[in-house]
Amino acid sequence: MLNLVLLSLAAPFAQTPADLAQSSWLNDDSLQIVDPGPQSNGLPGAPFVDGRVLVRFGAGVETAADRALVLGERFRVTRTLVEKLDLHLVEIVDGTKVEDAVEALSERAGVVYATPDHVVSLRDTFPNDSNFNQQFGKHNTGQTGGTFDADMDAPEAWDYGTGSSDFVVGIVDSGTQLGHPDLVGNRWENSAEVGGANNVDDDGNGYVDDLYGWDAYNDDGSIPASNHGTHVAGIAAAQGDNGIGITGVSWNSRWVAIGGSSGITSTVMLAYGYALDLKDDYLTPGGPEGANIVAVNSSFGIDFADCTSGTYAPWNDMYDLMGQSGILSVAATMNNSNNVDVTGDVPTGCTSDYLISVTALDDRNRRNFTAFGATSIDLGAAGEGVYSTLNGSSYGTLSGTSMATPQVTGAIAYLHSVAGSGFSSLRDSDPAAAALLLKQTILDNVDMVAQIQNDTVSGGRLNIKSAADAIVGPGPAIQNFCGPAVVNSTGNPAVIEAAGSIQASQNMFRLRAVDLPPGQGVLFLAASAQATPMNVANSIGRLCLGNQIGRLVDQLQLASGAGEVDALIDLANLPQPSTTVSVLSGETWYFQAWYRDRLLGTPISNFTDGLRVTFE
Repeated sequence: MLNLVLLSLAAPFAQTPADLAQSSWLNDDSLQIVDPGPQSNGLPGAPFVDGRVLVRFGAGVETAADRALVLGERFRVTRTLVEKLDLHLVEIVDGTKVEDAVEALSERAGVVYATPDHVVSLRDTFPNDSNFNQQFGKHNTGQTGGTFDADMDAPEAWDYGTGSSDFVVGIVDSGTQLGHPDLVGNRWENSAEVGGANNVDDDGNGYVDDLYGWDAYNDDGSIPASNHGTHVAGIAAAQGDNGIGITGVSWNSRWVAIGGSSGITSTVMLAYGYALDLKDDYLTPGGPEGANIVAVNSSFGIDFADCTSGTYAPWNDMYDLMGQSGILSVAATMNNSNNVDVTGDVPTGCTSDYLISVTALDDRNRRNFTAFGATSIDLGAAGEGVYSTLNGSSYGTLSGTSMATPQVTGAIAYLHSVAGSGFSSLRDSDPAAAALLLKQTILDNVDMVAQIQNDTVSGGRLNIKSAADAIVGPGPAIQNFCGPAVVNSTGNPAVIEAAGSIQASQNMFRLRAVDLPPGQGVLFLAASAQATPMNVANSIGRLCLGNQIGRLVDQLQLASGAGEVDALIDLANLPQPSTTVSVLSGETWYFQAWYRDRLLGTPISNFTDGLRVTFE
C-alpha cells in the first residue's frame, strides 16, 4: 500500500535533528513524499518524492532536443544533476504514478535507467557527555574505561607526517560551521571566488560564488551549519598543533564543505557532482583551480535499500565515476544490528570498487548497535563517544557510524600525504588505480578484531600506522597481502612465499606454498590485479586476485608430506585464461595458491594468502 505524505524540507524530517533541516533546492516549501510500505522481505521500503524521477540517458541522446524527443509530452527535464553521468531530474507532467513512470521510461530507447527520487537520511547520532574531551579513537590509554591501544595508532603514524594541504576531503553532509576556530585553518577556499565579484562565476567552473564549497540543498554557494557536519569535519581534518580543541586524523589536510546529505537522492547527486567537478578541474591543465579531492565522506544513507537493484543505480554509478578521477567514497552503514549482505543498504551495500563501507566500534573494540556484512562492510573504526567539533565553536561527543566514517576519510588524505614516490607516480599516471591500491592498503593493514573478523571484509579496525608503514616508502618488491588466510586441517593458515630472482630478464622466479594439507592437490594462480571476494565458488577464504586469473601449472601438484609445494614460474610465458604474457620490468603481479582440504570431512577448495611482486 502506498501512502502519500507531505514533507516540508523547511522542517525536521524523521530522526534528523532540527538544526539539520534544509529548504528544498527547488525552492519548493513542501514536497509530496510517497511511503511505499514494506518490501517483499518485510523490511521498510524507501520513501520517494512524488511527481518526478531520475533518468540517465544513453549514447546518442546528447542535446536537450534529443532528451525531449525521448521523453515525449508526458515528461520533461527540469534539472541536470550530473552532466558527466548524463543524469537528469525529470518531472512527470500528466500525473502518472512514479512506479508507472519508472517502468515506462526504462523501456524507452535512449534511457539507461529511470529511478525514483528516494528520501535520504543522515546516519543519525545520539548525544553523549558534552564535556568529554579525549579522543580514544586516535590514542586509547584506557582513559574512558576502554581497552588499551584499541585505536588507530595515530601518534605513531604522525611520526611520518601529519597530512598536507595538497590533499582535500569532501564533507558531504548537512552543513558545517565554516568559522569554527578548529576548522577554519584547514578550510578549502576557492581563491578566484574569495577575491572575486558577487553573483559572478569568477573561475568559470559552473558554480557561482562557491567560495568555500557548495550547498546542493539551495543550489548555491551558501553553506549551512549543522552539528553533524561540523562534528564529521573535525574528526577527519580539524587543525592540529594549534593549541586548542582537537586534532583531526589528517590535521594539515584541507576539507571542503558540501551541503547535501539528507533529503532526497537528487540532492545527493548534485553534491557528489560538485565534488567530482572540483577534482576534474584540478586534474585539467589550464582550467579552474579546483581541488585535489581524494576522499568524499558520506555519513548518510537509505536503510534496507538494495543498491544492486536498478532502483538505486545512480549511487553506484557516481562512486565509479568519482573513482575514475581518484576519489574514494567512504560511507557509513546503518545504525542497527542488521546484516547488510541480507537486508541491503544504500550506500554501504553498493558494489563499487571505489567505495569503503564502515561500521562503528567502541573503546573496547565492540560493535554494539551498528550493521555488519562479510562482503558489504569493509572495516570498523571508532564511532562511539567520539569527541569533536560542534556548532557554536564548541566541542562534544556524538556516536554512530557517522563518526566512524570520517576516521577513514581522514586516513585517506593522511596516507596520500605520506606515500612514497612509487605511489605518487601511480597517482599521477593513473588516479583510479592509485585509489584502489590505497583502499587495499587500508584493508590489508587493519588490527584484527574478534567480533567483526567474520562480519567485515577486512576483519578489523582501522590502523593508520600499519597502513602508513606499507605505503610510506617505495615498498618492498615482494609483499604478502590479503590475510590472514583461513586455518586449515593442519591447524595453520597456508601461506605463499617467493624465492629465486625477481629480475624478469633472468626468468628464475619461484613460488612456494607451505602449511598445506599433505597429499592434497595444489596449483598457483596469477593475475595483474588484486581483489578480496570471500568464499568464491563454495571455497573457504578469500580469493585475493582480480581481473583475468591464470593457472601457473597445467596439472595439479600434490603437497609433500611436509605440506609444501615449490614451482619454478616461467615469466616469459605467464599463463592467462586464454593466452600467455611475458612479464616486463616494473610490472606488479599478484599470486596465490589454491589447494584442496579435508577440514570439513570432504575435500573443499581453500586459498593461501596473496603475494604482491614488483619485478625488476
